[in-house]
Amino acid sequence: MGRNGTFDHARLLAAFGIVVFHTGAPGAAIGYAGLPFFLILLVLLALPAAECMSFTDFAALRARRLLRPWLIWSAVYAALKLAEVAVTGTPMRAEFTASMILTGPALHLWFLPFAFAASLRVYGLARLRQVLPVPVQTLCAVLLLAALALLSLHQRGGLPVPVAQWVFAGPAVCLGSIFALLGTRTMQQAPAVGLVVAGLQC
Repeated sequence: MGRNGTFDHARLLAAFGIVVFHTGAPGAAIGYAGLPFFLILLVLLALPAAECMSFTDFAALRARRLLRPWLIWSAVYAALKLAEVAVTGTPMRAEFTASMILTGPALHLWFLPFAFAASLRVYGLARLRQVLPVPVQTLCAVLLLAALALLSLHQRGGLPVPVAQWVFAGPAVCLGSIFALLGTRTMQQAPAVGLVVAGLQC
């Protein structure tokens, strides 16, 4: 499959939106929509590779693209936090918490290990299709119900870090999986998009 430059342009726009969100500018919250877009695209493009690669090769490829930069940036932020502790005398427990095992030393790094886990989930979905004679429409219905359940859970609030971030991103993973399973059948994709968007507005 050839490279589609449209995806790169869209990812650039989504990345800009996320940067604007982190600046806290007026109306910046809308920029956070770029994060679900990244996940939808990641899952959509990962499924074809998951169907033709071994688990070891697939996991190694995803680890290089997602976990390697996570480890590098985690080391950078950890070093900065240690420097702050040394300079200001801040207690170590104030800079490092147990949840950082799953996110890294900066909260916004949570996306990379989550995206890696989502990729492995895509591999499991690809293998499930090969082992079980489950119709695509049935799998999509299950994924749609899971997306709506996660939306409902997120809207209740009160979830700890990083569970709140995972639950927020979960519907995008489900939606990306639906797109990948349906392929070019856009008329079948439209109801899924409509229901998830409607769930976001509830």
